Amino acid sequence: MAAYFELMFTSQFSANAEPTEIAQIIRVSRAKNVAASLTGLLMFDGARFCQHIEGPEAEVRATINRIAADPRHMDFTQLHEGGNGHAGRFQAWQIGILAPDGPSPLQAFDTIRGPAAVEHLLSIFRERQKFGMHVV
Repeated sequence: MAAYFELMFTSQFSANAEPTEIAQIIRVSRAKNVAASLTGLLMFDGARFCQHIEGPEAEVRATINRIAADPRHMDFTQLHEGGNGHAGRFQAWQIGILAPDGPSPLQAFDTIRGPAAVEHLLSIFRERQKFGMHVV
């Protein structure tokens, strides 16, 4: 089995995009990621995306390039990239919609980079009920 590669980023949902486009982003990303053998986690708090994508490096990079060029994503910021051993952190493609009661836990990514960013994302996922996260 080939080694997994992971990449994580944040972006802002464009003010010019329609809120109904979130459902389209979810539907299309799920289908494309499954077809490309990618797994990961997409979190959205109503304004900001945080996405961790893992799988074969060429497919991860192609997906990230497509997302970075998507006008619905603004302020694209890469937080982490690197090898991830021989297994993904997520066994399926997961999408979490955050409804935080208070400040969004995604705000921490303004200052966190590298492996610490991945660990913060995983802690949000583990404590998802605390943040009002629903996995769809």
